[in-house]
Amino acid sequence: MDNELSKVIVEMSINDTSASDIEISGFLSECAVATSLINNYMKQMFLLEYTDVPLTEFGYVQEASVSDVKDKIKTAARSAATSILNFLKKIGTLILNFFNWLFGKNKLDRLIKKVDSMSGITVMDVDRDSVVNCFGGFLVTLSIYEEFADLVTSMSSNPHKYTRLDIYLDTLISVGTSKKPSGQMLTTFNDVISSNKDKDYRDMFKFLKEKVESAEKGAAETGSNRQADDKMIISAALLSVKEAEPIEKASKILKSLDVNIDNFSENITGEPKLMETINDIAKKLNRSYAIYQKKCVEVIAELVKATEKENKKATVKSNKKSDTPTYTFTDVEESVL
Repeated sequence: MDNELSKVIVEMSINDTSASDIEISGFLSECAVATSLINNYMKQMFLLEYTDVPLTEFGYVQEASVSDVKDKIKTAARSAATSILNFLKKIGTLILNFFNWLFGKNKLDRLIKKVDSMSGITVMDVDRDSVVNCFGGFLVTLSIYEEFADLVTSMSSNPHKYTRLDIYLDTLISVGTSKKPSGQMLTTFNDVISSNKDKDYRDMFKFLKEKVESAEKGAAETGSNRQADDKMIISAALLSVKEAEPIEKASKILKSLDVNIDNFSENITGEPKLMETINDIAKKLNRSYAIYQKKCVEVIAELVKATEKENKKATVKSNKKSDTPTYTFTDVEESVL
């Protein structure tokens, strides 16, 4: 039977296909083109309304009237709105697929149980900061996705609200591509999440932050075992994912995206700068998802590898005690995830 670690990597590759990347790139490109058209048509409309000079003098194709140009702006706005909604549905589906995989067959519960039973030596094989980084970052990405979807479905045209998310994503991407201690990462994540209206996110990061601070304080005051602290922090990070109920959240967001596209496109008509910001946010959200999803897969593989190492030791020890082992290595593999 195949090694459990190999199964983890093969299964997760299903959620990270090139076809999805191409589809998302297509939506973002369509939005960029539509936004460019809105810009172009608005300039034409201005010239038609305020000058008597033919548009051909400015390098544009002569339109029959201002009304014709307005119709083209509406068409382009509808195209941009459709592309953004399609992007949100696609990225939401990918996020949901990941968490469905993680929670499927009680994988996460079994992994938490295995981590809790790890020896100190085995825990040393796992980088606790990477665990906090990947799951913390992924959950913050989910929270920003939720806020972004809410702005779009509520037909908000307030540029300040979008700009705030744009800044948050810059911060999140920076953390995801750097190496920082758990405490520092959690402070950054907490700063981003503190303004989220969903209390579950705030409580979850408060819990995780307290666990890390407690472990670091204990180590400083008593010289407690680093491996024991690491195990506590890793378990807390995994438990925080479970407590956040990401499947329920992602499913709810996807349902909220069934909106009247005409209302949204009407709100963004004549707002090319806003559409550029929205498109930039979508690109960065996709980037953040890609960073943290990949990190989570790598960390899960690392954790599974560590639990396999622990199981192998247990099997060898059991074989020494009896000529008739009570279980095989393969049996233990099946129980890991």
